[in-house]
Amino acid sequence: MIHLHLSTNPRAGTIRIHGETWILATWHKAAEGQMHAHTTDGERVTLAMDDDHGGLTIGNALDARRWTIREAVKDGATLEGVALEAPSDAFMADMFGVPAW
Repeated sequence: MIHLHLSTNPRAGTIRIHGETWILATWHKAAEGQMHAHTTDGERVTLAMDDDHGGLTIGNALDARRWTIREAVKDGATLEGVALEAPSDAFMADMFGVPAW
């Protein structure tokens, strides 16, 4: 389960996924349903949504953690849905010889 809540003054927020919490120090809305942010400890956050599904990445390198998001429900500045962790690019490169981008 994912729970994302954003505030606008200041532009901060909280992401909770399966008992883990990240505090957003800043965020901004980008084009085509994307949100870019940084956590209070400097990790980059990218959220891309299209209707009720999308993806979330938290981290600064190829081994950043990734989740697919399904059944998302938006209510103002809050989003809730199902979050399924996906393997990182580095993991895919190691395990299957897939080039890491």
